Amino acid sequence: MAAVGCGIVAIQPPQEPTFALTVAARDLAAGTEVSSHDLTEVRVPRDAAPSALVSDPTGKRLLSPVRAGEPITEARIVDTGLSAGYPGRVVVPVRLTDPDVAALLAVGDKVDLLSIDPETGAALLVGRDALVVRLPRDRGGSASLPGAVIVLALDSGAVSDTMEASVRKYLTIQWSS
Repeated sequence: MAAVGCGIVAIQPPQEPTFALTVAARDLAAGTEVSSHDLTEVRVPRDAAPSALVSDPTGKRLLSPVRAGEPITEARIVDTGLSAGYPGRVVVPVRLTDPDVAALLAVGDKVDLLSIDPETGAALLVGRDALVVRLPRDRGGSASLPGAVIVLALDSGAVSDTMEASVRKYLTIQWSS
């Protein structure tokens, strides 16, 4: 019996080296501040690890949704270098005219930007598929300026028109698909 047991062990292939990979324990929404309760560890082969893993995502804010079992990479985190996560886009703060509209937004929303001329009421699309990157904690605006500032990642071609609209005209959003 001992010889048979040793023979079985001897013919088994060697175990692949594994490591503990931190993944989402449950589905997490965009804008979530990750806590230790949101995470779990799984053992995976070393070559299965994605690049740009966040070693400790605890306390970081998610830019986009993360599904249960998915590792959290740098591309999923809103960091202080906001533009790093948005290749080909420019990250800019814009002032929406109505703070109540800003209150409806969530980080990760995709929106189109509309400029409304206050004299004629004409609407013009100035930016398409902008991503909401950051929202102020208090979206009620300031005492000196109306509206609310939000931070968007948008196509570089839309920056000029969007910035002009946020200063000279009314700027609002519509959700894009």
